[in-house]
Amino acid sequence: MKIKIYQFNQKINYFLIIIMIKISITYNNISLVHEKLHNIDSAMYYNKKALSIRISKLNENHVLIASCYLNLGNLNTHTANWDSSLFYFEKAKKIYESNFGLKHYQVAAVNNDIAKSYALQLKPDSALIYYNQAIYCLIKNSSISREENADLITQISSLLKNNTEKNNISHTV
Repeated sequence: MKIKIYQFNQKINYFLIIIMIKISITYNNISLVHEKLHNIDSAMYYNKKALSIRISKLNENHVLIASCYLNLGNLNTHTANWDSSLFYFEKAKKIYESNFGLKHYQVAAVNNDIAKSYALQLKPDSALIYYNQAIYCLIKNSSISREENADLITQISSLLKNNTEKNNISHTV
């Protein structure tokens, strides 16, 4: 009888964890809607609620936690909170790398977001480092489309062009 009660309790606990994870997914989706509506404070609030649930119910190295960190990085990029943005991006990147390796498209996506953050900060040298890392991931990952590779190469070319023009202007002054 004790074994059946124990098994029943395990099933209930498992069910509750699943419910909590589904709630966290809903919070995450609400956050994304607020982001689209440019309600960044509300988006951060709901993303942090999702993150809190995920941290309490999942392994700290779980990809659902990484997705919250990635979203928080992007939200902080919207508010030009660069240090927080890079902090969350790096946390997401570390989790994705440990789960998937260095050549996975999720690692490439984080590298691309880090590069965009540096580009917005007018730090082209740092941006180029991460754009190159993203391209390396994408080239090594055969599941990425040519269009996605082309988009990254276009972004890098634009950054290089702007950086070259900036250097030419500074040398002529």
